[in-house]
Amino acid sequence: MKSLLVSSLLLSVLLVGLLTPSGEVEAIAYILSVDDPNGGENIFGGTTFDIRLTTSVAGGSLAITFSTDGGLTFPNEITTNSNTGGSQIITWSVPNNVDTTTARVQVEWRSQAVEPYTVYRTDQSNGNFSIIPSAVLEFMDFPTDMSYGRNELIRWNLWDGTQQVGALNMQVRYRTDATWGAWTSLTGIYANIPDEQGGVWFMPSYYESAFGQIKLRAYTSLPGGTFIKEIVSPEFEISSPWIELTSLNGGEALVGGETYEITWATANDGAGIITGAYLEYSINGGSSWLTIMSSTPNDFSHYWTVPTGVNYDHVRVKAGVYHTEFSELAHDISDTDLRIIENDEVPSVSLIAPNPDTPGGLVVFNGETCIINWRHTIYPGAFFTFRLYLSQDNGSNYAHIADVASNQNSYSWQVPALDIRTAKIRVKLDITGSDLYDQTSSSNNPFYIFTETVWNRPPVAIAPNSLSAMEGALVTLDGSESYDPDEDALFYYWEQVDSFGFDVELSDPYDDSPTFRASIDDYSVSLIFQLTVSDGEDIEVLHYTDNIKRTSVLITPSGPTITGFTPGGGYEGTDICITGANLKGASIYIGGVLTGTVPYSPSPANSDPDTSYNFTLVAGIPPKPSAITVTTAVGSATSEEELEVYPYPWYCLDHGFTFGNDDKEYLSYPWWVWQEGDYQRTFGDDVYLSLWICLGIPYWTPWDGWDCLGYEISQPICPDPLAALWYGVAYCHLAQGGECYGLSAVNLELYLDEYQPNDIQPGVYTIDDLELSGALRTRVDYMHGSQVSAECLHYWVAEHLYNLVPPVYGFSGMGLVLSSIEDSIDSGELGIISIVDGSKGHIVVPYEVVNIDADTTRIYIWDINKPEWTTESSAESKLLSGEANMDHPPYIEIDKSSYYWEWSYYFSPDQGWWGGPMGLTFLHSDVVLGDRTLPTTLDGLYDLVFGCASGAVEDEDGNVMELLDNGTYRMEIEGASPFTLHSGLGTGTYAYYLPDGNYTTHITGFEEGTYNCTLFSGARAAYAIENAEASNGTEDTLKLFQEGGNPFLGTMTYRTSDEEKEYSATMVKRFGTRERVFKILNATIFDGSRAIINTTDDYGKLVFRNDGDHSFTFDVRFQGNVLSEEAWERLNGTLMDIPTCEAFDIEIGPDETLTIYPSDWLDLEAAEVIVEREGGDNGFDLMILALIIGILVVAAAVIWFLVLRRKGKKG
Repeated sequence: MKSLLVSSLLLSVLLVGLLTPSGEVEAIAYILSVDDPNGGENIFGGTTFDIRLTTSVAGGSLAITFSTDGGLTFPNEITTNSNTGGSQIITWSVPNNVDTTTARVQVEWRSQAVEPYTVYRTDQSNGNFSIIPSAVLEFMDFPTDMSYGRNELIRWNLWDGTQQVGALNMQVRYRTDATWGAWTSLTGIYANIPDEQGGVWFMPSYYESAFGQIKLRAYTSLPGGTFIKEIVSPEFEISSPWIELTSLNGGEALVGGETYEITWATANDGAGIITGAYLEYSINGGSSWLTIMSSTPNDFSHYWTVPTGVNYDHVRVKAGVYHTEFSELAHDISDTDLRIIENDEVPSVSLIAPNPDTPGGLVVFNGETCIINWRHTIYPGAFFTFRLYLSQDNGSNYAHIADVASNQNSYSWQVPALDIRTAKIRVKLDITGSDLYDQTSSSNNPFYIFTETVWNRPPVAIAPNSLSAMEGALVTLDGSESYDPDEDALFYYWEQVDSFGFDVELSDPYDDSPTFRASIDDYSVSLIFQLTVSDGEDIEVLHYTDNIKRTSVLITPSGPTITGFTPGGGYEGTDICITGANLKGASIYIGGVLTGTVPYSPSPANSDPDTSYNFTLVAGIPPKPSAITVTTAVGSATSEEELEVYPYPWYCLDHGFTFGNDDKEYLSYPWWVWQEGDYQRTFGDDVYLSLWICLGIPYWTPWDGWDCLGYEISQPICPDPLAALWYGVAYCHLAQGGECYGLSAVNLELYLDEYQPNDIQPGVYTIDDLELSGALRTRVDYMHGSQVSAECLHYWVAEHLYNLVPPVYGFSGMGLVLSSIEDSIDSGELGIISIVDGSKGHIVVPYEVVNIDADTTRIYIWDINKPEWTTESSAESKLLSGEANMDHPPYIEIDKSSYYWEWSYYFSPDQGWWGGPMGLTFLHSDVVLGDRTLPTTLDGLYDLVFGCASGAVEDEDGNVMELLDNGTYRMEIEGASPFTLHSGLGTGTYAYYLPDGNYTTHITGFEEGTYNCTLFSGARAAYAIENAEASNGTEDTLKLFQEGGNPFLGTMTYRTSDEEKEYSATMVKRFGTRERVFKILNATIFDGSRAIINTTDDYGKLVFRNDGDHSFTFDVRFQGNVLSEEAWERLNGTLMDIPTCEAFDIEIGPDETLTIYPSDWLDLEAAEVIVEREGGDNGFDLMILALIIGILVVAAAVIWFLVLRRKGKKG
């Protein structure tokens, strides 16, 4: 024992010595430390993370794993790396399919990478850290209810900052009880969903009632990619519509060629998923199917005519319903076979009742009478009996209950005392002497018999299968025959269940017989209504449908009607609203042109197109009044009123000024030649006079007047007296009522591109932006004055005279005017129309001529007085304004039905209608914008009265031209014509053109003031009464007599009805470029007297006779532009106006004639006025008297001087 102990001790010492290193070798220290992650970090999946660790020495291998359960296990390998010693970084690609808050990293220091190895050291994170998937996937607004036949949008959010997800797929599972089915991967579009999609439409599988869930899974790519993340949806409930075939449901025999009703019912379709139904039949028990109806309304009923000449024993009927278009939703098939027999001689029997289409569809109670009925077929001469049987075990066994004679098809059966849910009835056709041909028919489904069991029997809905009515007629849905087997009170609910879009309003959907009126399109529609009756209790029988009934109502459309339209007129682009009934689908025709088609569906612009529709007038509609016709498949309707269709007012909208017709007090005359003014701008230097320097002795001829050799000073020096007269009476006040002519002329210039807006108003590039100011106003002013040029007056007068003859288109009268207008429009040059009504005149621009019918023509115009037609918005407002005669683009209408055509134009509500057989003339743009010369160059006489009086003219034969009170002219003077100065409602000027002759102007005062009456005799002379006082009722006359027709030998005879008044008179005689002016100023005339004014035959002296009883004083003035060379040498450089000689306060006595003249016509500035007297009651001339008195004074002085001298000598 002792020796054993010693031996053990020695061995131990030996072993220790072997294991302990010598003092020269140190032991290896294996130190390992995980520095990061070390707890608390949030690391995102799909990223890289640097794992940091430290080992004491190099060598061996480092195996790195991670845990998701807080370090209990480390099954997830990261990597295996060689140990390089010291601080080391190992890059970790963090997986994106891990979502945990309890992750740790572990490092195991092994002797080598593969087994066998020795583990030197192990270390792990000191605490848990989180791994958060960088891809966030979540459902959005997930639907809670779904149905087969209805797609639902499944939406999700995917946040994938590291772009790891490349595709998704979808799985689904269902349950009909507490147990879920397996997840099923969906195919098609659900198998590989692009990562950017964000949603997909989904329809569950068909279940009448179930629950489902969807799983969405994210991958790096599909197929074959790495799974990253998945989400599972909340549960959703599936509730789908179902269908129940209620007849022909089996057990019946159908005779070929006969018609039988197939009925069915659908339920659980509150969302209206069902879009229609179909019907099929099989002759081989359902192995294959033949079509009865590929599509039929889901109205629960269809009458089927059975094929003839066949015998089939295994017939089934299928009723199905669609969702969307021809996609089956559900179907139901006959519960048992039916038969098709070739004729009614083939033995058959068919049980009609009790034969519920679903178990428990019929419930009877002990003691009740149940009617068993059937139908049959049999060959002639057969003897047979009907035998009835009851089964209490769902048809396994039958007990006989009665025999019924062959002439009966029903039996009243007393229900026995039973409590069963498995009752069936069988009827047997028992042919006497032949078991081979006996036939039977049994209940397809069991019915219930109760004695002790308490059971509420559901009600039965009864209503017509079908009705028909005309559109708009009152329809009654009669469900009053519905009943409850237990005689409980019934609740009714009617609803429209078709999807045709013609919704009606039921009078009371909870009444047993509500009413409605239907409005449909232009084709027949069967509206479907469903009646549901209830006794207030739940229905315990599955698929019980007898409590619902559908009625199909065939609505036949009515033809359209039109009740009105607004506005009453329009042009291309105008919106018209037509009202009526049954307009849906109607084609709209105006003037035979298809203008629009009424849609069947409402829109924001047409909420009820069946009664009101807005459409736009299209191009090509004849521009004249036309009825509107609407046509549907049912019929047509035409409006009672006509729609005024106008041509598009292109000139108004594209070229018309947007401002109105502004007036101006007067148009200017630059009296000094170095100034500028309107008159000079219109006619140039023709309004001025130049001097003529006479180099010899003047000579005179009767028809040419005074002449002399010499030369003209080219620089004008003063206003031309003849032009000044024309200015005062015809030009100055032209703009007082507006500037229609000037505005129209300038507008034509812009239209014809003679100028651009920028040329007139710099910086303005469209006509709509022009303003009536500055250079534009200046141009309008002087262009307005050009209407009294010789060129324009020639046309005014000529065309007015043309109007006196009967119109022939293109040749005479208004027909010539009309053809000229049309030619100008066709050429694109246009022009202006003058319309004159009495003394009122207006100018417009025509741009379109339309023949409304054979007797009516319209000339569409731009009228500066109606700027509302120059912009789209204001024109539209005007069309809708309803203002009589103003709610259409302006036009002049010509009535050609009479011998003389008549024109008419509605000027304004204040002025009303203008028109008549005369007063319509036209100037081509060439004339309007052409040369302008003073009318003093024209032949004939122009008689103008301006101011507070009107004027009429009478010739020597008593023929009169005058404006009558009704606005028409009395025109008895052949070749004479009135002409109008166009200034809105007139300038107060009465103007007449007269052929050469002698005339008396009758001047009638209509208000307090003054007037001028001037007669221009061609280009040679003018005779004027100026600034004559007048008042209402004044009756003056001015007679002009031209001796021998010589315009220089004119004599003015002036009278008045006024007691006394002042006036002035002027005579201008033009001899080529040389003029002489004779003026009587501030004279007085009295009632009963005459003033006779003329010149001597040599046109050198003024002759003034006072043919009356009163004396008065007056002034005279003589002017002329002819100077002697001596006078010009003296006056050159100082003369600023026409040479003038005048005298003042010349007295003329009763019946006295004065001859007054300057002492020298060639030097008027230095001349004296000489007055010669003739006759008179008051003796001699005042100058002679003064001369005599002077002589006497001188004589007295001489005598006094001689007397004084003689006295002086004596002294």
